Order: sequence, then C-alpha cells, then structure tokens
Amino acid sequence: MPRDEFGNIADIAMDVKSTPARLNGGRLYDTYIKASMLKVERLVKEKMKEYNYEDPHNIPDEIIKQIFTIPMGFVKLLKNNLYNIYHGVYTGNDYEAMRAVIITIVEDNFRIHLEVGEEKKTYLLVIDIYNSIYKPDKSKVTYVNNGEVVVSDSPILISPMYFILLSKIADTLLTTSSAAVNHHGLPVVVNKNDKHNMPHKNNPVRALGETEKRILVNEGGRELAAELSDINASILSHRIVYESIITADKPTNIDRVIDRKKHPFGTERALEILNTLDKTVGDSIVHIKDKDRYINDIEDEFDDEFMLDLGTDENIDDE
Repeated sequence: MPRDEFGNIADIAMDVKSTPARLNGGRLYDTYIKASMLKVERLVKEKMKEYNYEDPHNIPDEIIKQIFTIPMGFVKLLKNNLYNIYHGVYTGNDYEAMRAVIITIVEDNFRIHLEVGEEKKTYLLVIDIYNSIYKPDKSKVTYVNNGEVVVSDSPILISPMYFILLSKIADTLLTTSSAAVNHHGLPVVVNKNDKHNMPHKNNPVRALGETEKRILVNEGGRELAAELSDINASILSHRIVYESIITADKPTNIDRVIDRKKHPFGTERALEILNTLDKTVGDSIVHIKDKDRYINDIEDEFDDEFMLDLGTDENIDDE
C-alpha cells in the first residue's frame, strides 16, 4: 500500500470520484482535518524525543505541561467548548488529565468530536489549520506495482477517515433485502402500492421467470435451477447466505455459500406450501439427486447420499 515519508501507510485506496459521486462533499474537509490531527501526533512524539522520553508515563509533570500545549493549540482553533476544557486543565495544573491526553495520543490516536452545528464553519477551520503549524504534511508516496517499487509523480495526502461498518445479517426483517414475493413465496415485481408498506426493503431483485427457468433446467440441470430458486424464495437460505459472507475468511472467494448436506432444499415458501397440501392426502415431497441433467463442474461436490425427505411416512421409497 502507498507509504509517505512520514510513516503513514494507506489501508484503503479509493476512487477519487467516490466522494462527489456518492457521498457528502464535506468529507473532503473531514479528510483534511484528520490529516492535521496526524500532524499533532507527530509533533507530540517529536517533542518527547527532544526531551529524550519515549514513554509518556515517565515524563515529569512540567514537561508534560509543555507537551500538552501542542494539542491544546490545535483545539484552540476549534473555538468551541473543548478548548475551554483543555485550557481549564492547563491553567489548573491538572497534570493527571494532561498526561492522560498525551498517553492517548502516543499509544492510540488524537481524536476530537465536532458537532454538526458547530458555531465555527468547517471551511474556516480548514483555512486556520492551513495557516498554522498543524498544516498537514504530504509527500510523494511509494508503493509496489507488479513487483516493482513505484514513486508517485506528485505529493499525496494520506489521512484517516471515519467509517461506519454495517453488518447486515438476515436474522430479522429489518436487515433483509430481497425480492418481493407473492403469498406462494415466489418473486414478484414491486408495485407502487406495496413499495413502502413493509418493515423491510423489498427490492425487485433479478429472479428467474418461467421461461428462463425452463431453459436453465434444460441446459444447466434441475439442481442449479433449484439452487437459484431456493436462495430467492427461502428466508432460511437468505440467513445462511448472509452468515456465510459475514463469517468467511475470504468473503469474496467462497466456494459455496450454502452447504446443502447441512441445509438441504425444501425451505422455500412454494415447496413448503406444496408439501403441506400433499400431506393432507398422505403424500410427501422427496428430493433426489439429479443424475441425468446436472452441470459437471459442481457435480463432484455432492455424493450419492445427498437427499432430503420432507415427509414423515416411513413407507416412502428413497428411489
């Protein structure tokens, strides 16, 4: 990953168009402010080295007070209540609080909280930072491309960024996004009447129509068609797919999201209804491995014992 001259290493490289295309333009200010906070961290560590200290726990109180002026000067640019707190700690000689701030900066990161309705506009804060000792440092970065070390043509600013990671696991309606279905559990197009009347989000997910499914059964086999139908119309299968993605070591490289030996077919709504109706006349649905029409590249993953009997009658022949 790209590394600058100050030891900052990027964790993520993002498309330059991602901010204006998908996100709030204020993120550009946020990026700049976060980069200036990295500068605060660097200034604190340099000042400690100047006094020949590496561990902030062992620094004498008077020196801690001098080092504390670095983050306090940055906070002063905010012109909010946080500076009043810092200034009170400083003038009150609260060495324990000052040391706690320095320890956090050295061992973790320098963090501040800016409310949306701050009195000082963000762009003015950026201007003040630009004209101060906290102006972010940027340099040409080095990175490896196809085994060769490359140096960028221009200076690049590497900065922290605030992310909220949302884990969507299909254990409730609110975290499930899938096709709208009819009362038989089969995917249907979302219309204007039912678009906003559900607690979850009904997306018109691309699903198989009757014609496409007939072609798929003929060319790819009934097993493949059953796999796609089951994932589209089974809440249980949805949950398993989401959990497989969330818990996988390599979420973008999963051989199979559902182990059909542990979670066989038959949980999709349409089959459950059909099986219930069949039981009223003493019949049951039995799943048998399709040996005649099946795609070759997946066939070896199943053995001859792969079968599901949804019925309870003992006199049903497995064949």
